[in-house]
Amino acid sequence: DTALLFRILVTGTSHRRHVKLQRWTIAHAQIGWKIKDPDGVNAAKTQVDLNASCFNEEFVCIETKPQKSPADPSIWVKKGSSLEPVTEDDVLHKRQLPTFDNALSQEDSEYLLSSLTTPYMRIPIVVSFFATKDRVSALLNQELQNLLESVLFEPMRWTPENAAEIRFVPAKNQDLVGCPHGLLLNELEHAPDILLNSMVKLTRDALELNTGSYSSSSTTIILFLIRLLSGVHRFLTYLLTEKKDLDGAKRKILEAHGTEIQKCLLDESRPILVQWEQQAQQQNDLRSSCIMNAHLAVLYRGLGPQSMSL
Repeated sequence: DTALLFRILVTGTSHRRHVKLQRWTIAHAQIGWKIKDPDGVNAAKTQVDLNASCFNEEFVCIETKPQKSPADPSIWVKKGSSLEPVTEDDVLHKRQLPTFDNALSQEDSEYLLSSLTTPYMRIPIVVSFFATKDRVSALLNQELQNLLESVLFEPMRWTPENAAEIRFVPAKNQDLVGCPHGLLLNELEHAPDILLNSMVKLTRDALELNTGSYSSSSTTIILFLIRLLSGVHRFLTYLLTEKKDLDGAKRKILEAHGTEIQKCLLDESRPILVQWEQQAQQQNDLRSSCIMNAHLAVLYRGLGPQSMSL
């Protein structure tokens, strides 16, 4: 959305439409996406004609292949129509599910993909799913890494803070089902324990896979989870810094989780990265040395100014 707004405001579109000069509000900048018409998707479902509307204008945006999130269950469970959402029943009635190069069993795959059909609840479910010693090694698979990262950081549907209350379940108006600041911040504010405990456990389980060598296959998993935990830590720090009206008891809980995350990153993960960086230097492996130094910098991404010292 941000990229499209930048293009529209700076360069206009291929139809040479520009935003009129007048007083606009944030609500006017909200982008509405839609398929141009029922024929906008070709028969092979390989190309789609998307229109975007904002600032009281409709812009013919792009003609491209449909892009789906790795956390979208329709990627892994095919339906008769690619435009229909995949439900838990679709997953349960599928005879053969993807195993991600045998990283997961059929039973585990069924549980994971079923979790993706409930966007509002999927963050703690999916993270706790991987936070076991027998599943952390499955994150060596790149597709599962992409899936977990998308589950955590994709904001999903946006709704304004003053949106109408949902009085019926399931909601009659799906536009009301969303969060004003994204799913992750919403989870951290209202139900942080399962998510943060699982994230720390998952990272520590990965650190136990360390063989002492930076060239081990487990290094990929450890580096991925360090990036992931650091990203979640950054969201947590933002919430504690910017949410001035946060309940006192809730703030103490979040601060305790933040302390535990810092311990995991700085006291437990950092020595391993330093060791790997030194090994890479000794092997004259400049590329790996740069990767380790980059991850050492990432460790501090979630620290606020009050935590820094010279």
